[in-house]
Amino acid sequence: MTTELDIDIINYLQGFCSEIVYERDEVIIYEGHVPRVGFVLLEGKLEIIMSKTKKNVLPNNAIGVKELASKEPFKYTVKIYPNTKVLPLDRSTLISLSKVKEENIRNFANDLLLSA
Repeated sequence: MTTELDIDIINYLQGFCSEIVYERDEVIIYEGHVPRVGFVLLEGKLEIIMSKTKKNVLPNNAIGVKELASKEPFKYTVKIYPNTKVLPLDRSTLISLSKVKEENIRNFANDLLLSA
């Protein structure tokens, strides 16, 4: 579900991807959908909803990227709250990251892609 990211990876991603700030409550991941994008939580609140349980995602965690890499349907729903800042990661971004010269970034992307 979630993957904690090293601060060096987050800093790199911030220079590589465009941040999005959500202004209202919104469901950004639907259970059963095949993913097109995963997210890295920078600030704010994301909530995982699974059956009748709810769990908050901590900042500096990625959510949905493992499912994105494997093209597996989500087994949970994720709600985002107002003033939450995230970095979207799509499959083409992961592929691009797997080719950069920085080894830790390359390893992060390849680990996700190869686990698929």
